[in-house]
Amino acid sequence: MKKTILASAMLIALSGAAFAQDNVAQPVVGNVTLLNQGIYTNLQLGFGWDHYDATSSLNSDVSDKGFSGRLDVGYNFNQYIAAEIGYLYLPKIKFSNINGWGIDESFRQTVVDFLAKGTLPLVDNFDLYAKAGAAWVHRGSVTVSHGSTEVSSNDTDNKFVPVAGIGVSYHINDHLITDASYLHYFEIDDSKAIDFVGIGMGWQF
Repeated sequence: MKKTILASAMLIALSGAAFAQDNVAQPVVGNVTLLNQGIYTNLQLGFGWDHYDATSSLNSDVSDKGFSGRLDVGYNFNQYIAAEIGYLYLPKIKFSNINGWGIDESFRQTVVDFLAKGTLPLVDNFDLYAKAGAAWVHRGSVTVSHGSTEVSSNDTDNKFVPVAGIGVSYHINDHLITDASYLHYFEIDDSKAIDFVGIGMGWQF
């Protein structure tokens, strides 16, 4: 399925590039004039899932999913092609009662992604889009606690991982956009896969 997601993202991005060669004017879709070039920003809220529960070798209860959010800033080169940088907020990952010893372990991951975006206009102000690129995943310091005792280590880790996703957007007016999307951050070594599903609002300057 992950290969299908990546292939779909590349197909839509290539389709957007092909359409872009034939269209340089600002098109009108429904009652909205789609702005070809310019900066945009978008905030999405939704559900994030670090896949530590299925892969952990620790005999413990794992909490690795919950409320998440993503903020991005990008630039539309035209109606079909854009590039963006985003920050993904994820819930803290926690391993509880490891091996039945009453020991808890937790850490947080920081994700910054760098994505190319290909957009395929549909009808009635709707667009289908795909994103692909890379993300920097930083695993923060690990906190180990037992009862009232808590110790933090400097054991951190950084990885670059591939990213692919797909979404749909709706132009409310010339500047305001709402969208829903799915992003998958692929697993590399001990950096586990991450999934994010979100809905949000954006603004085209």
